[in-house]
Amino acid sequence: REQSQAQFAKSVQVSVASVSLWINARSMPVGDTFAKILKMLNTQVPDTQKNSLTDFLIELGIFGKHALEKVIPGVIFTLPKQKLALFLNRLFACDGSIVINKDNTVRLSYASSSYVMAEQVKHLLLRFGIIAKLREKKIKYRDQIRTAFEVEVFGASEILLFAKEIGIFGKDEKLDKAVKIVLPKSKAKNWTHDT
Repeated sequence: REQSQAQFAKSVQVSVASVSLWINARSMPVGDTFAKILKMLNTQVPDTQKNSLTDFLIELGIFGKHALEKVIPGVIFTLPKQKLALFLNRLFACDGSIVINKDNTVRLSYASSSYVMAEQVKHLLLRFGIIAKLREKKIKYRDQIRTAFEVEVFGASEILLFAKEIGIFGKDEKLDKAVKIVLPKSKAKNWTHDT
């Protein structure tokens, strides 16, 4: 039977905005939501719709995982430095940020709902000699307060190393601005680095 977007959203327990994104091919339902839609439509995904990326994600055990369940697959930890840099570059492009404060302090960060994934990102940064801090924070999500985790990169030397070795796809201009701010600070002595 024909339904409005609002009725359909209500029946699968998602926002109308999500349905609009699906209709406009900006995202797609995954996991339990996708299964619920298939059941409502009394259909299954034909095998012809599978592709190599889907097969790869299934093989890694990460296809359709919710944000809280996300982890970095073990194979990533075995990558050579150049490929690991590319992985982190794209990861920070999606869920990373560069903050330049009014007082010209700079902070790079990566946020995740998964504690395990945040710890893994922090660990992977160590391969480049980048020391990061993990903090827990509360965020508002769909009228609820949830816990999120943020990997923060502070300090001029860490930020310069991150910019040189990893970078952030699509955020080059802002990262260049951050480098210009922290470069003079990197030459100053910083005796609190070990704390």
